[in-house]
Amino acid sequence: MRLFLLIGVFLYSTIAYSQGISLFNIDASNFPTMKAKFYAYDKDGKPLRPSMNEVKLKEDGENRSITRINCPSSGPQPISVGIMVDTYGFLDLARSGAKRLIEYMNMPKDELAITYMDHAALLHQSFTNDKNKAISSSSTIPKAPGYAAVQQMFFSEITGGVQLIKTRLNNKKVLILLSDLHCPNLSVDTARLFREAAQHNICVFPVLLRTTDYTGLFKAIAQKTGGALFEGITKDDQIYNIFQLISGMARFGDCEIEWNGTQKCNTDKWRIQIESKGLTDIEFYNPNPRSLIKLSAEPKFLFFGPVSPGQETKKSITLKAEGTTFTINDSKLLGSTAYHIVDTKFPLIIPEGESRVITIKYKPIDSNRHYGFVETNTLCPGGFSVYGGFPGKPLIGKTLNIKKTCLSGFVYGWYRFNDKMGRHPPR
Repeated sequence: MRLFLLIGVFLYSTIAYSQGISLFNIDASNFPTMKAKFYAYDKDGKPLRPSMNEVKLKEDGENRSITRINCPSSGPQPISVGIMVDTYGFLDLARSGAKRLIEYMNMPKDELAITYMDHAALLHQSFTNDKNKAISSSSTIPKAPGYAAVQQMFFSEITGGVQLIKTRLNNKKVLILLSDLHCPNLSVDTARLFREAAQHNICVFPVLLRTTDYTGLFKAIAQKTGGALFEGITKDDQIYNIFQLISGMARFGDCEIEWNGTQKCNTDKWRIQIESKGLTDIEFYNPNPRSLIKLSAEPKFLFFGPVSPGQETKKSITLKAEGTTFTINDSKLLGSTAYHIVDTKFPLIIPEGESRVITIKYKPIDSNRHYGFVETNTLCPGGFSVYGGFPGKPLIGKTLNIKKTCLSGFVYGWYRFNDKMGRHPPR
C-alpha cells in the first residue's frame, strides 16, 4: 500500500496547491541495479527537478548510493484524461475527486471525459475542454449498481476507456480507474491493454476507494503503462493530493532514479524512503529473490530424545549458504549446559552454494528435558534449537528471548518485529 506523505503549504487562489514528493513503480528486477520513479512539486504545483546531490534514499533506514537521476526538461504538454468511475458506496468521494482533478487541468488545452459502470461502461461526459461543463458533469456522476467488470471498463465497444481515448489528438493520454471494486470481475485482457497503451501513449492510474489491490492486478497495470497505483483512499484530502500528483505527472512527466541495492536477510517487504528539499515519501517493495541471502538447515532442528544420565550422543546439522559466502566466526550455546559443540573448527567458512556441518554432543547429568539454542555469528544473526530428555520431566533451559532471523528452516531464537510496518510478534 502506498503511504502518500505530503509536507504541505497551501495557497488559496482559484485552487489550493500543496507541495510534495511521491515515489512509485519500484523495479528490483535487475538487482543490484534498482530503479523507481518519483515526482516532486512545489507549493505552486510546479514540478521540481532535483539533482543527485539534492536527493537522499534510504532502505530500511540505511542510506543508498544513488547512481542516476533523470528528469524531463520539457514544459507542460496538453493531456486527454478519461475517468472511469465505478463505485457503489463512495460516490461523494468519487465526485469530489473528479471535480478536483478538473480544477487542476489546464483547459481548454486539456480535455476530459467521464464513463461509469451500469452493467456496462456508459458515457457520462463526452470529451470536453470546457472546464465549467466538466465540473458540472463531475457532480452528477451516477452511482454504480455494484458490479465492477474491469474488462468492460477498459474495452466496452466505443465507451470503454481505451476505446474512447486512443484516438484523441493530444499525444499524452491518461486513464484513471476510480473504483471501490464492489463485487468485482477482475478478468481483463492485460496483453491487449499493455499493447494498446504502448501504441497510443496511454498511462493508467488505478485509484482504489477504501479497498486495496489484493490480487496485484492494478499494480501491474500501473507499472506496465507508466502510471501509479493508489489504494485505500478514504478522505477528500487524500484524493485531492493524488489528483494533483496525477495531473502534474501527466503534463510534466516524472523523474527516474537508480541506485545500488544490497543483499538482504529480511524477506519481508522493504521500506524505502526518498527525501528532497524537505519533502519525504515512503514506499514498500518486495525484494528480488537474487538479493536474498540465508543459511538453510537440514534437519530443521536437532532432537536427541531420551538419553540416560552420564551417557552421551552426537548429532549433526548441515548448513547451506545461499546467495553469498557465510563465515561463522564462533557459536554460542544458550540454555541447558548438557549440550556442547564438538568436532567443528571456527571460523567456519561456507562458500555460496556449499554446505558445512556443525556437530552437537548431548551429555545430560540427569533425566530432565533439556533445551538449548545454538547462536551462530554470521551475516544474518540466528541459529537453531536442540532438544532432548525424558518425557514428563522438568524442562531445563526454557528461558530464551525470541528474535526473528534469516536462517531459513531453523527454529529461531530472538524474534524481532517492526511495529512501523504493522507486523506483530506471534501470539
